[in-house]
Amino acid sequence: MSVQNYEINTQIDRITDHVDTVLNNAFIRKSLSRIVISHEYQSGMDILLSRSENYKVNGYLFDELYRGILGLAMWSYRARTEMLPEMKYHLSGVAIPEIDQIREQMALENLKSNLDILSDEINNLYVSTVALDKESHKKKSPVYTRMKELGKLGQLLTSDSRGLIH
Repeated sequence: MSVQNYEINTQIDRITDHVDTVLNNAFIRKSLSRIVISHEYQSGMDILLSRSENYKVNGYLFDELYRGILGLAMWSYRARTEMLPEMKYHLSGVAIPEIDQIREQMALENLKSNLDILSDEINNLYVSTVALDKESHKKKSPVYTRMKELGKLGQLLTSDSRGLIH
C-alpha cells in the first residue's frame, strides 16, 4: 500500500531541506560525507532525500518510509557520535584566513544543534508514519510492528554514546 499524505510529504521536505542546509556548509561537508551506513538504510535515506516527484505522486511504501527514517537516524547518530567529536581535530587550522577559521568554528558549534533539530524532525516523521500505518492496517498488523530494527530508533535519535551501530 502506498502512502500519499500531505503531512508526511511536508515533513520529508522539511527534513530534506535541513539535511541540505547541514551538508551545504563547506567547512563540515567533507567530514559528514564520509559517514557510512548499510546499503539498505542508505538507499532508504536516499529515497526520502531525493525530492522525487514520482514518490510525491505515487506515494511511498511504508517499508520505504521506515527504512528511510532508520537511515536518517543512523546517519544523524553517526554524525553526532563519530564525526562531531573528531571534527575539532580536523579543522583547517592556520591554512585558511582568520575569518574562515571563525566561520569553520561556528559551523562546528552549530552542528550539534542542527543534528538535534534533525533528530526531532525524524522523530516527528516517524510518529506521523506510525499513526498513518495504524490507520491503514485495520485487519493486518501495521508494518512498523514487523520491523524489529525500529526498536532502536529512539536510541539512535538521542544517544551520544558509540556502539549502537556496527
